[in-house]
Order: sequence, then C-alpha cells, then structure tokens
Amino acid sequence: MPNNLKTDSEVVIYSALDGNPYVGVPQILPTILPVNLIEREPGVQPPRFIFRRVGDNVYTLTINGLQVIELEGKLFAVVEGDPQEWVVTYRENHDAYTIVKRLDSPEEIGWIAPIDNNSRQIRVGPLIVGRSFPPFYPPQELYRFEFADE
Repeated sequence: MPNNLKTDSEVVIYSALDGNPYVGVPQILPTILPVNLIEREPGVQPPRFIFRRVGDNVYTLTINGLQVIELEGKLFAVVEGDPQEWVVTYRENHDAYTIVKRLDSPEEIGWIAPIDNNSRQIRVGPLIVGRSFPPFYPPQELYRFEFADE
C-alpha cells in the first residue's frame, strides 16, 4: 500500500491487528460516542471517516459528521467542540500509518488499538517505538485506509 492518503473523501480505517478490524462508532447517536474496533462481517458496510487537511500531514477527522477527538486517553466522536488535529504519518516499512495528536513536542501520543477483550475502544497514549531505523511500531499502533473510489 503506497502513501495514498486522500483528503475530503470517504475512507475506511482499519487496524493492522490480526483480522484487520474496522475503526468506527456505534450506530446509536448520543452527543459523544466511543471510537471502537469493529469486527469485519460479510455484507456489512464499514464505517467511513473523512480527513480534512490543515497542514503538512496534519488533519482533522470526522465520522458521520462527528469530530474525532481524544478525551481522557480515549478516542471519541462528538457532536460539539473544537476539532482535534492529528498527524498522520506513512510508515513505509510497515505499509501502514500512525495517527498521533498534533503536539509542540517530539513525543508521539497516538491511536492504540485494544489487544485484550475488555474493551473495543481505541485508546490515545504514548506510542511504543522500537529503536531501529526505520523505527518499528507494533500492529496495535498501525492503521491502513481504504478509499471509496478505489
């Protein structure tokens, strides 16, 4: 998968974990929704996000018109509030992307898929980066995209 990030079009985000679960929100619409991993099921349409570019590799994300933000270390989609800016970086050695909060420091605080069965919600926390060149990221910190026009 080449570095193919597109803006202003629908995209399916999925984890690099085994089974490639989708990232999405429940079908119920309160004012705040957890952003979860969703198992792939035949015949079920995956959730679709939209990236809006605000700078070099910097984007805001929406799903079903809701802003995707971090609250208390977890990923949510909310009706109201300021958009969160995310740095989306293609990791060629993994053929996948990391999604981290835009910060004024080199620290990477990003999306982490759950690897236990206690919760399906995406966490936001410090990424574990393996000391190598290029850097190594575990699968729970990597995401891939499918665009509607592909």
